[in-house]
Formats: sequence, structure tokens, C-alpha cells
Amino acid sequence: MTSQKTVLVIPTVLALLGISWGLYILIQGRAAPQLLLAAATRHNLAVAIKTNGIIEPLEQADIYAPIEGFVTSLLPQEGDEVTEGSFLLRLESKLLAADLAEARAALLQAKAAAGTLRDEITADEVLVAEADPELSQLIKELAAKVESMEQEVQKGSIAVPKSGILCLLAVKRGAFVNRGQLLAQIYERGKVRLRAYVDESDLGRIEKGLRVLIESEGMPDRRWDAVLDEMPQELVAQDNRSVGHALCLIEGTPNELIPSMVVKVQILTAGKEAVLAVPRTAVFNHLEQAVVIILEGEQPVLKPVTLGLVTPEEIEILQGIEEGSLVVTNPADVNLP
Repeated sequence: MTSQKTVLVIPTVLALLGISWGLYILIQGRAAPQLLLAAATRHNLAVAIKTNGIIEPLEQADIYAPIEGFVTSLLPQEGDEVTEGSFLLRLESKLLAADLAEARAALLQAKAAAGTLRDEITADEVLVAEADPELSQLIKELAAKVESMEQEVQKGSIAVPKSGILCLLAVKRGAFVNRGQLLAQIYERGKVRLRAYVDESDLGRIEKGLRVLIESEGMPDRRWDAVLDEMPQELVAQDNRSVGHALCLIEGTPNELIPSMVVKVQILTAGKEAVLAVPRTAVFNHLEQAVVIILEGEQPVLKPVTLGLVTPEEIEILQGIEEGSLVVTNPADVNLP
């Protein structure tokens, strides 16, 4: 019986030891988490306001409706390149057409009456002479009215005023437009600017002349340079934000940036070249002193540092560590001796 109990007990003890060892390994694993490391490197560092903006024409030709009427003909499409003098669209007014037809009929009737009057033989020459000048005056007035109305009708045939890109076509075929309504806009390719949306809290950090970087999600490998040229003049409520519109001049003639394109914007408010920097997560406060943890061999060592320029992602190190030093970016997980 004793030997049988021993056989039964040994596996049980071994099993318990196995569980204990597993718990020990688990506890030790939690007590010694993996260190995340990054090298202190030299590169350019910049402090930037990140926001968004929209591309708009630097200059544009606005085309307005000279008469009211329906769009009966429309040739180019938005985004097309157009040439000065080429046909754009035609407006027709049924009321103007009816008035013109009526005026033409009245003019023909007056001319016919004048011809009949001159052909009549009558003894009362005085009455004939008086009637003739009245008809002549009426004919002149009707002719002037017809000519003016014909000119109005001709205004409905609208030509392109300036060669460029049709960046906006505000009407469609069959639409009714009022006199003075915006029909289209044309701009010269490559001549664009940036309207950057700056949050109210960041307005005090910007000034004229700051460098601006432009990026587009549709062209991730491209970046365009600009300069802040006009400071915001007022605050505007926009997408649950209170923003000012800063106008920025874009360098060169970037044909790929077109009006109404929404872009990502960085306004550089400060910067340094070739500075020693580490990730911001590597720096923390210890006994009222900025410090980092570096590895010397395999040993973590606390190092006081002097800080310089600070960005949301990185911090400049003026003194305390050398280029190439490996800093711990999860210092809260380190158990220092």
C-alpha cells in the first residue's frame, strides 16, 4: 500500500511544482518587460502647426449671366482647358424672344403703313405731311427697340473671356439662371494659392513670412513649399472649429494642385538644423530634473539632460548624452537599481 501511495504522490508533487514554476516564470516575465529603444540622432527639427486647407486660384475670370434665361447649349466640362473666344454656353429667354417678335411685327406694320400713306392721293396734303413725320418717328423708335432687343438676345451666346482651365461650371443644361448669376470661373493652370485654416488657439503663433508645407493624400510622395503671405483678418465658424484663413503663396507653378483640392498643411513656427534629438517619450522628470535612461552595455543608466527645442514627437538634447546613445522609450517599465 505504501509503495502505491508513493507512486500516486510523486506525480501530484511534480504537477504542483510545474504549476509553481509556470507562475514563477510568468511573474518574472511581468517584472522584466521588454525595453523599447531608440538611438539619439542628429537631424533637422521643426515645430509646426498641423492643419488643413484648400487650393484656390491666384487669379480667376468670373463669368456672370448677362440676361436671364434657360441654358440651352453647353459645350465644355468642368476641368477642361478652354481658349479665349471659344463658345462656352447659350442662354435663351422665352420672354425676350416673344418681345422681340412683337417689336419686329410692329416695325413691319409701321413701315407698311408709311408706304401706303405715301402712295395715297389726297387733296388734304397738309394732313398727309403731318402723318408722315409721325410715322417716320415711330419707325425710328421701333427700329431702335428691335436693335436693342437683338443685342440682348446676342448676349445669350457667351464666349470664353480668357484662356485657361474651367475650374467651376455652376450651371447645367436646361437650368434657369437670373441676370448677374455666376456661371463659371476660369483660371490659369499652375497659378494657385493656399487658404490655410488656422485654429483660434494657434493664431498667436503665426506671422507673415513663415514657411508652409503642403501635402496631399492623393500624392503621398509629393510635397510643396509655400510662404504665409496674408494673416487671417477674422474668425470663421467651420466644421465645429473657430478658424482664421491664412493665405499662402505657393512656390513655382504646381500644375497638379488644382482649385478646390483639400490638402494637409504644416506651418513651421520654429526650427533648427542638425540637432541631437530623441523621442519625446524617452524624456521624463526625476527629482525636478529632465532625464533619460540609456543602455551602457546591458545595464540601464539614468542620465540628466539639458533640453532644447520641443516638438510633439521629439526633443532636442543640448547636453547629457552623445549621438548614437540608445535611449529607453518606455522608461516607466524600467526597474532601476
